[in-house]
Order: sequence, then C-alpha cells, then structure tokens
Amino acid sequence: MKVLIWCRDHIRFLACLLFCLLAALILTIAENQLVGKQYSQQEAERWAANDIRYHQVSAFMQSDSQITKDMISEVRSTLQSKLTDASITEESVTGRLWIDAYAAMHDSSISKLTDIGSASVDSVQIIGVGGDFFQFHLFDMISGSVFSENDISKDRVVLDENTAWTLFGAYDIAGKTVTIEGRQFVIAGVYKPSENKYEKYARGNQSYLFMDFNTFQSLFDGTGITVYEAVLPNPVKGFALTALKTAFGEDEETTLSDSAVSFSDKEYVDNTDRFSKLQLYKKIWNLPKLMMRGNAVAYPYWENAERSIEMKAAFLLALRTLFLAFPVISFAIWLVLTVKREYHKWKAFVKGTIEKAIDRRYAKAAAKRAEKEGVDRAQIVIDALSDEKEKPTEPVQTENLPDEEKQEEPALSEEELMEKIVREAKISWKKRKEQEELMEIRRQEQIEARRKEREAEEEQESKDEI
Repeated sequence: MKVLIWCRDHIRFLACLLFCLLAALILTIAENQLVGKQYSQQEAERWAANDIRYHQVSAFMQSDSQITKDMISEVRSTLQSKLTDASITEESVTGRLWIDAYAAMHDSSISKLTDIGSASVDSVQIIGVGGDFFQFHLFDMISGSVFSENDISKDRVVLDENTAWTLFGAYDIAGKTVTIEGRQFVIAGVYKPSENKYEKYARGNQSYLFMDFNTFQSLFDGTGITVYEAVLPNPVKGFALTALKTAFGEDEETTLSDSAVSFSDKEYVDNTDRFSKLQLYKKIWNLPKLMMRGNAVAYPYWENAERSIEMKAAFLLALRTLFLAFPVISFAIWLVLTVKREYHKWKAFVKGTIEKAIDRRYAKAAAKRAEKEGVDRAQIVIDALSDEKEKPTEPVQTENLPDEEKQEEPALSEEELMEKIVREAKISWKKRKEQEELMEIRRQEQIEARRKEREAEEEQESKDEI
C-alpha cells in the first residue's frame, strides 16, 4: 500500500525515469544495428581462427602519394618480421597467417564502340586494386564475377550497374569490352552498389570501375597507392596498429597522440576497434580536433562512409549516456537517502538480534544450571531474559513458616512446567520490548525537539541579521 501511495505521489518522476530507460534502450538497438552492418570493417572477425586474436588495420595516404607496389612489398616484409619477432609464425595456423589489400585511384573516362554505335561516360573513378581487396569489400554481383590478383589475364574490369546501363543499356554484359585510355578491357562483371545511405552519400553520382593494379599502373604511371589494409594477429593491445605504423616508417617511440592534429602524410585506423565504446567516447572528446585537418589524406568512398557512421555512432552513444545518467543519478540519491533514513532502524534491529541470540544462549545455560542445583526453572528463565541478568535466588524454604503462611502449590507435570516457563518468559520479553519501543519514541521526540530548537535559532539569527 505504501508503495502504491509513493508511486501516486511521484508519478511525474516515474514517467521521466521510464522515458529515459526506454530512450536508452532504443538508442542502444539503433547503435548496434548501425555498427553491425559494416562488412568492410569486420574482416578480422571472419579471418580469426586457432584462438589467435586478429585486428583489421588501415593506412590512408595523400592523393599525391608516391607509394609503389615495390614499397608495398617492403611493408609486407617488415610486417612479417614483426610477427616473427613476436613468435607468431605460419606453423601456428592452418593456411595463411595474415592477408592484405591495397588500392590507387585516378579519374578518367570510359567508352564502348560497336557496329551499332558508341557510348561513353566522361567521369569515372578508376580504382586499381591488389592483394585480397574483394575479400575485404564484398560486392553484390548482378552478372559475372570479380577478378583475382592471381588471374593470368590482367585486362579484366568490374563496373557498377549505373556505368553498365549507361554504356550498354543492360547489366548482363560479362565478356563485352570497353575502352579506357585507348586500350581495350574485358568486362568481368557488374556489381550493385551498397544500399547503405552513408555509402550512397560518399559515392554521390560518381561512376566506378575496378581493375588489377598492375594494369592500372601501366595506364596511369606515377599515380601512387593511397590505401593499404591488412588483417594482422593482435596478441596484445595495439600490436597490429603499431606494426603497421612501423612498416610505413613511423617512429614507434613517438606515435601520434589522440589529442593532437595530425600533420603526417598518412593516417592510420584500427578498423576492428573503431566502434568500441572507448573509441567512440574518444571521438566525442576529440571532436574539436576532428574538425581540423593538418594534411591532405585522400579517403576512398568506403572510408568516408565509415567515418560518417563512426560519428553517428558516437552521437548515439553520447545521447544514450545522457538518458542513462538520469536514472543512475536518481538511484544513487535514493540509495543514499534510504541508507541515512533506515540507518537507526537497521542498527536497532541488528543490536536486538544480537541481544536475543545472547539471551537465548544465556537462558539455556541458566536452565541447565538450575536443573543441577534444584532451583526453580521458570524463575531462572525469567531472570535470564531480564536486563540485569541477575543470578537466580534460592527458592523460599517453607518448612519453618507458620501454617497460615504456607501455600499449597499443586503438583505440575513436566509438560505443564515447560509451558509455564515459556509463557512467563514471553510475558517478560514482551514487557522488555515495550520498554525498548517507549525509549525509541522518547529518543525520536528528543531529536525532533532539538531539530525544532535549531530551526528556531536559525530563524532568530536570520531575523537579527535583517
């Protein structure tokens, strides 16, 4: 009943509490759905095996990067040395120990020429890829398939559906040819771009074409690699990211602080850890830094999409934290007030429990002693439960008393005697509890009187000051 009355008196508070908890739950679900759909950031989870922890890490370079395929070979060699130094070798896993991918980008045009007529797309971003690029980035193929670094033919390309439709008016065009920079290329397949709205924002109306990096390099000599991705063992926190930085020539002893604007010509990302709660809180804290740029690092469209998702996830986390703060703080205040209010009651309860346990043990010991000494057991129990715990007195000897003073006491059976003992003990205990309750009431009255005296004194002091 008291709970119902309290709820009625605090209906607004309970409504606010329920609203905050519901909002926090909705934001949690929204954040998990947003982060859980990022396929290109989850290669480490798919690759992990044999109880070895993996992290996906990336390096992004400036648009005028001069990094070549030979330099990527040196990066791979350095990463392998780092793993060997950490006693992580191919023998510890089944298959390859780690994988990587890289990409370079250049804007160009594409056309097709047939007996029927010609068509062209004036602005296409050509992306040359190497390594296991299509394992990191899943393409929804409408027709055909993607190419591989191990393919013998290096003149195969993959188009997006918009470019395919503009050129051919169809999607099932695998095996047909297109012209890029005066050279003929065979279409390996056509893919449907992701429906993720953030990736749509990042792509815009741009057309995309993917080709093997070796062919790309022969077409656009001097265009350097701007993206490198790897899935590496991460036996200790930060190992994979530190190894990647070292492989690209960064000083391992002076890694960049999260609180400083980067002026390096490269930026590094731990893709596996980027959506963790700690990293998202860091994003919120370092928001002023994120608004500033100290370099000209070129992000591919998929990374731009992930950075947008990262910021939205951080915003949802911050909002959820604010909604959870109200019920958490309210609970803490309630707990403190409850402890303060119930302290004396609990103290009295604990004290009474201890005293009752002591009294019971004392009463049992006194009763046993009485049996041995022939003393009245009922009197022993009553005296044992009294505050003074006085030693029981000897029963009155009636042999020498006058006849008129002698009292005839009926003989009691053992069961009746025990009932009498218990009854008299309960009466004694009830009186004692009544005394304690009376003392508690008087103590509360004294406290209330002192409180009123203090309020009166404070009020008088206020009047005197005025």
